[in-house]
Amino acid sequence: MKIYNRHSLNFFFILFNVFVIQCYSQDPIFSNSNQSIVALNPSFAGINCGIRYQSIYRNQWYNLSGGYSTVFNSFDAYIKPIKAGLSFGYMRDNQGNGIIISNDFGLSYAQHIHFLKGDLKIIPSIQITYKQINIDKSKLYFGSMIDPNRGFTWYNNQEIPSQRSAIILSSGLLINYKHLYLGASIFHLNQPDIGFWGKSKLLNRLSLYSSYNLIINGKHILQPTVRFENQGNFSLLQLSLNNLFYKHFLIGAGFQNGNAILINFGYRHNYFSISAGYDFVYSQLKYNTAGSYEIMATYNLRNKDKRKLITDFEKW
Repeated sequence: MKIYNRHSLNFFFILFNVFVIQCYSQDPIFSNSNQSIVALNPSFAGINCGIRYQSIYRNQWYNLSGGYSTVFNSFDAYIKPIKAGLSFGYMRDNQGNGIIISNDFGLSYAQHIHFLKGDLKIIPSIQITYKQINIDKSKLYFGSMIDPNRGFTWYNNQEIPSQRSAIILSSGLLINYKHLYLGASIFHLNQPDIGFWGKSKLLNRLSLYSSYNLIINGKHILQPTVRFENQGNFSLLQLSLNNLFYKHFLIGAGFQNGNAILINFGYRHNYFSISAGYDFVYSQLKYNTAGSYEIMATYNLRNKDKRKLITDFEKW
């Protein structure tokens, strides 16, 4: 027997909200940071000295009936008169086939400070994001909540909201010396309350990143990267190596947190690049979740004399 009434729904949300907040405290993370660099660190805004659009779609653990899918789109540009980068990003995260949907609208400002005739750049940044979280109550089904001692259905007369919103402040710092990149960012500096039942803060996320672009010749680039993410009790360590060969073909592989092997491949033109990636899970999770895949695209608009150059982040 199943009971679907407002009182049992409210009680279920007490338990459900605890689960939601604990799970949501881990932000969506993209494996291919070259195709989502503003999401990695807002200080990357304008780093290609032109205009860039990036789009990435990630489907995580697609073997689960109610998995996780995330779309991130960003525009960033370098504003020469003020020597700064601006970016606008939109992220949509879908959990449980529409049960929980989060929409994030972010605006970033990155100030480019040059030293050593431009070889050294120090780029601090700030980001402000409007987050909106929606829960579709109509998609929740459950059995009767019977008290085994008293025999009646538990209930609570407090309404549970279907939507929460918050303003989030984040900050980043990037140091770029020639082809070496060192970056750090802290997301959710103000730790806003996103709880649906009671107070629950959105935890800080620390992101550390380092990469080096080894230009072998006019047609080949090797890029080793190290990345670390930490948010609450969750952490991620990623080691990867990307290769651009014959100026147009992309291939890369990596290792993540002792439970996944990453691969990606693609093609780049003078104006755009398209690529795809897959995370092979080899831990015991693979029997239930399968892996995760990403589909990515980037478009670059730069000065005509620079479009065919092999450079660092603008052509990955």
